[in-house]
Amino acid sequence: MTGRLDLARAGTSLCVAVRPDGSLDADLVEEGPLLGGDGPPFACSSHVLPEGTVLGLASSPRDGGGPPLARVAAALASPGRGPHAMADDLAGILAPERVLLVARTLRLPAGDVAEWEVPGELSAVGPVRHAAEERVREWGLGVDPLTVELIVSELVTNAVRHGAPPVALRLLRGESTLTVEVRDGAPTAPHLRHARAGDEGGRGLHICATLADAWGVRYETDGKTVWAEVALGDPAA
Repeated sequence: MTGRLDLARAGTSLCVAVRPDGSLDADLVEEGPLLGGDGPPFACSSHVLPEGTVLGLASSPRDGGGPPLARVAAALASPGRGPHAMADDLAGILAPERVLLVARTLRLPAGDVAEWEVPGELSAVGPVRHAAEERVREWGLGVDPLTVELIVSELVTNAVRHGAPPVALRLLRGESTLTVEVRDGAPTAPHLRHARAGDEGGRGLHICATLADAWGVRYETDGKTVWAEVALGDPAA
């Protein structure tokens, strides 16, 4: 994994990163308009962060103030402590009504990632679907390979049929979830809808939403990624 972080920002919310060496970056992304307000598009930016970087995000305070950045950095610069403990420290210096998120970046080992480039034709869906099923069986995950096969089939078919090249499939093996990602070069958003009985298509996202525990869309400057997560159970079961 690359360690890439994509950010968008509304208002004057707290948005900082503390790297493993203790250095703080409070300029990750410019301030943007408030949600629902008039103004230019939300500011966004991309960063490549080293593993172990701690991110601190918090909603804007009602009085417009906030703690000094030095105190924020001190609360988050704790390599030996977990995000929950650091969040408690940071919450103690923030106004009580603020919403807070603290996370530490990790990178998946290469063996936990499988990727395939998909030719822009429907005949490519079958081979990549079977390749994904075989990889799930090789990993010995506690998930039904048929579920993964159906999700892959629907997402890849949608990307080939309605998206734009290049199309790529990626499987991410986590501790508790398997993530299926399908990327294509079209910025258009997929829509979840209920197909009528006589419709030949329109069921792809509905099938994914039914089979997956979570799904969504991640937009990029040159396309989008549609992802779906499946919770992992006991492999022996």
